[in-house]
Amino acid sequence: MPFNWKSVIRKTEISFNPLRPEFASSFSSPHPKSVLFVGGSQGSAAINAAFTAALPTILENGYTVTLLSGRRFFEQMSLYAGLHVSVFPYSDKIWEMLSGHAIIVSRCGALSISEIIRSGRVSVLIPYRNSAGNHQAHNAEALAESGAAVVLREESLPNLDWHSFFNSLESSYNKMLTQVSSLREDSLNRDFFHLFSRITDESFHA
Repeated sequence: MPFNWKSVIRKTEISFNPLRPEFASSFSSPHPKSVLFVGGSQGSAAINAAFTAALPTILENGYTVTLLSGRRFFEQMSLYAGLHVSVFPYSDKIWEMLSGHAIIVSRCGALSISEIIRSGRVSVLIPYRNSAGNHQAHNAEALAESGAAVVLREESLPNLDWHSFFNSLESSYNKMLTQVSSLREDSLNRDFFHLFSRITDESFHA
């Protein structure tokens, strides 16, 4: 008989991922036209490629941009730094980076999702296609279905029309911000159980 994970979930108290205490603070509103690309401490070739492809459109639309390239990609990606563009290998104070930007482009492991929600930021999520059990895609889809994020698949990036994408993102930004702000408020309450129980259940059955 297959193990009944739903039964376990119903009998389990699920809490938020443990985060640094700074994430419990209220974050000030960032400039609405600011984007952070986060590749993690090791960096992500896909996130860096998205940054490179999207950069002309982002700057044309009047945004400021920050890239956390990862240490192994920093020398190469630092060539893009300039007016309105900042490039860093990584930041040990990720909460400051998240709080200082309106839109976050990121991978979507459980910790990254937790940090984005606790920051109350609109996100563009690019799942790592080789994640175990495809869990990053499940995480991203659950957050997107709540109305707080947009999902881009790695395979779609080379042919993506970034101009149309950012126009669409701008038009839905306020609604998405309302949704993620609501999730942030619920993140320590039982209401948040439903989103994470779905992520947990789908990850086990992927």
